[in-house]
Amino acid sequence: MALLYLVRHGQTEWNKAKIFRGRRDIPLNDTGRREAQCCALALRQMPLIRLYSSPLSRATETAEIIASNRDLTVLPDPAFLDIDYGEWTGKADAEVGELFPDAYRLWKKSPHRMRFPSGETLNDVRRRATTRLFQLGQLHATKAVGIVSHRVVLKLLLAEAQRLDNSRFWTIPFDTAAISILNVSENTMQVVLNNDTQHLQSMPDHDNVDF
Repeated sequence: MALLYLVRHGQTEWNKAKIFRGRRDIPLNDTGRREAQCCALALRQMPLIRLYSSPLSRATETAEIIASNRDLTVLPDPAFLDIDYGEWTGKADAEVGELFPDAYRLWKKSPHRMRFPSGETLNDVRRRATTRLFQLGQLHATKAVGIVSHRVVLKLLLAEAQRLDNSRFWTIPFDTAAISILNVSENTMQVVLNNDTQHLQSMPDHDNVDF
């Protein structure tokens, strides 16, 4: 089996302001960079041979900080791109609730039934990310690799590993700069570590709000 370390990117200003990010390329803020540095320390003894990252800069910068001072290659991988929020992208949570009240209620109560206007569904994201994860499990059998991605993508990978359907999306936590670990073989995956944030406990400005 391959050991896959799942890392959520560090904080951005849009996380703090509860703005839907999606495919918009929002950089890490100073807190996010410190979170990424804490990740790097937590993973420094792990035998990672490679890092795969969403191509968006908040993920690639997190990956590059983890890879710094190590012989690690960061490979952008579009399978781990954030969900496409479509018309919600760039809008604050409260604003979306006012502009799209019915869809917003659906997102909060039945996320598995939601297709974002001109965007994706959770199942779209789950299918592309899970397919790629199993490919990496085969490619790196018996090895350890890292994947740096986004809240929605990583929550859905944990759902897949725990055999939960997408209706359970809101029950799965994944904080900024948190680490989860999966054992992955050709067609099975198992959770080894889930949403670990111990490495962030010394940071008073770490925010574990689910956004």
